[in-house]
Amino acid sequence: MTAKEYLEEYRSLVRKRKLITKRIEDIDNEIISIGGVNYGDKVKSSPKNDPIGEVVIQLVNKKASLGLSIIGIKAKEAIYEKQIMKMQETDEKYFEILVYRYMFGYDWKEICDTMQKGRSQVNVFHGEALKIFDEMWNISKSDKIGQNRTESDIDGH
Repeated sequence: MTAKEYLEEYRSLVRKRKLITKRIEDIDNEIISIGGVNYGDKVKSSPKNDPIGEVVIQLVNKKASLGLSIIGIKAKEAIYEKQIMKMQETDEKYFEILVYRYMFGYDWKEICDTMQKGRSQVNVFHGEALKIFDEMWNISKSDKIGQNRTESDIDGH
């Protein structure tokens, strides 16, 4: 695995977390929009036969499950982020380009504009940053995150 592939896994996790967060927001909106039982129109009502309540319970359970997924994703993200943050010890421009690209998810034009550099210069910086990142973490000799990377590996590096 290359450093670029490794960091792309991080970007994928961030996108996945954002999608799940959006889904949780959608569920919240669904719960709010579900109409309550109008007891004035119902002479007899039983909590056992409350289809609206059942739907709300299902949505709340789905939201809780998604929340647990986010916790797992954030734990993995923290490992990647600590590794990227260690790049500050090398060169600021390499650190910045990895943060903009992988942590913030900027496209190349946004990176060029933010760093006030041309695309070819940004490409060179990115390539050099990936080489240093790989050397720091031996990415090309390792497997995916979670299989052989832990917090203590990073802290003890």
